[in-house]
Formats: sequence, structure tokens, C-alpha cells
Amino acid sequence: PENETALKNYLELVNLDDKSLVRNNLRFECMICFTEVIKGDGVILRDCLHKFCKECLVQLITTCEEPEVKCPFNDGNYTCDSSLQNREIKAIVTKEEYDHFLKKSLNVAEAKVANSFHCCTTDCPGWCIVDDDVNLYPCKICNMVNCITCRAIHTDFNCKEYQDNLRLFSESDPKAKKSYEILSNMLS
Repeated sequence: PENETALKNYLELVNLDDKSLVRNNLRFECMICFTEVIKGDGVILRDCLHKFCKECLVQLITTCEEPEVKCPFNDGNYTCDSSLQNREIKAIVTKEEYDHFLKKSLNVAEAKVANSFHCCTTDCPGWCIVDDDVNLYPCKICNMVNCITCRAIHTDFNCKEYQDNLRLFSESDPKAKKSYEILSNMLS
């Protein structure tokens, strides 16, 4: 009997670990909206075991400005510093909300990385982390090759030809002049 109970408990834990979300098996009051949550309608966060209603967690995830969503538990004496797991986030929100969350997280990550380079193709979300000895970035999203040195796409020219052309155009075109000035400042 004791071994059977231990085996049953072990199998239950394995089963819970396989699931994306751990649902509540008892009623509780959501610590955010203070509504009573019936059995199975709430979520128990894996890392800290705090319980919230799904609606409050959806709101938390969709309004979070950071790539890491922190547990919202705060009782005045203690603030939880655990984070929601990615599989929890994915299971809580819709596919569209999850895709938006990922995009927002990548944008924040890109902005925080000092040596990031964003693809020069208009509306392309591609970016990379640049090493000092790398001059080209072949974007995997739009398939364009970016010149990191010139911060431009100039497939038909090498860097010197591109810079010479830009200098020539800058004499007659105000936009080209501005680009040339920016490029000159970067290279000096």
C-alpha cells in the first residue's frame, strides 16, 4: 500500500509536469481581482505555486512591457520574484496574443543589446548581435545581405563604391547628403 501510494503520487507529478498549465483543484480567491475561482478555472504558477484566475494572468501577460513576466503576487509583506514559464504563457493566452508577446519581447531584447544590428530592409523584423570582426549580416527573414560597416544594403557595390556613389549623390540630393554625413560620422 505505501509503495502504491508513492507510485501514484510520482505518476501524478509526472503527469502534471507534462501539462502546460497546472490548474487549481480547490476553490480560491484570486489575489488580483479578489473573485472566487472555482476548481479548474485558475492557474497555479509552477515556479512559486501562487494561484490566480486565468483572466488576470491574460491581462498581466498582454500588458507586460518586459520579455520576462513576473509573478504578480504581493501581499504587502512579500513580493514574489518568480517568473512565469514560457509554456505557461503560451497556454494562458491566445496564439495571436502569444505571437504579439514574443514580438514585443524580441524588440525589448534587441533594444537592450549594445551591439545589435537591425536589418535595413523596410519593415523587416530581422536583427542580430554583431561581433567586431563581422562586416556582413545575411538576414534570414528577408534574405538580404546587410553591410554592417555602411549600415546599408548595397548588393551591387562594394563598400568603397557605395560610399563614393553616396558622396556623389549627396552633392545634388539633400537626403543622400544626410545619409552621407551620417555614414561619414560612423566611419570616422
